Amino acid sequence: MPTTAGTRARGALLAACAFALGVAGCSLLVSTSGLAGEVGSGDGGPLPGEASTTDVGLPEAGTDADADLPPFCAALSPPPKLCADFDTGSLADFGEPNGTVTLDTALSTSAPRSLSCEVPTGSAKRGALVSRSFGDTPASYDLSFDVYVDAYDATLDVELITMRLAMPGDVSCGTSVSIRNSVWTVDESCEANGSQTYGISHRSMLGMKLGRWTHIDTSVSFTARTFSLTVDGQPLFSAAPVSAALKAGPLTLLLGIVYTQTAATTAKVHLDNVRFDYR
Repeated sequence: MPTTAGTRARGALLAACAFALGVAGCSLLVSTSGLAGEVGSGDGGPLPGEASTTDVGLPEAGTDADADLPPFCAALSPPPKLCADFDTGSLADFGEPNGTVTLDTALSTSAPRSLSCEVPTGSAKRGALVSRSFGDTPASYDLSFDVYVDAYDATLDVELITMRLAMPGDVSCGTSVSIRNSVWTVDESCEANGSQTYGISHRSMLGMKLGRWTHIDTSVSFTARTFSLTVDGQPLFSAAPVSAALKAGPLTLLLGIVYTQTAATTAKVHLDNVRFDYR
């Protein structure tokens, strides 16, 4: 259960601001220090600072092999509900932008572009993202993406891609892929009328690696009541239980830096080859 101090901090944050759809305002989770946590199995990977048992990662952009590959999204059959390789079109084609978000040619896993999201030190806006609403209530969803973490404050947390589920009566739930205490994490939480009703951070034991591409696969099932997380092909959670409190509703996908704490120094990531599907 959350500590008393954590509950007060969370309440103060939620009272200070509201998280609107498509706007990076407030996190539904505050910090792992104030949350119940579920730690991944010991074979999930190294703790921060330890050597990884697998360091395959993704190929850097610009290799000769890239020229022989078809465009990422065009190669998917059947197509998912959303595929974003960011290689053609404008920023608005991928969702509603909010914060410092650009299409960048400096880094990518499928040339020529990726999505760059940055929250500078001291910025009043604590997120940088694009949001896409689907209007459907899913029974399950699957998400994969490539992420390059350029800058990260290891003393605080950063929430990356979030699946938000909004229901009538000002009720909202969500699951997120986050980095907390420098390890890969899956969060789940709900709030009602501006107050958090629960929040759980499922912490793996695999440390985030700065300055390299990492591939993420995650899924949530509301029928089986489970979630999974795989990083660079390494399963960290497989059919792990989600809380009975996690509710499904009309879906919005938030891509980028959804939230980082006010005191955090600059957070910056690149995203590429986002694949999102649901049933």
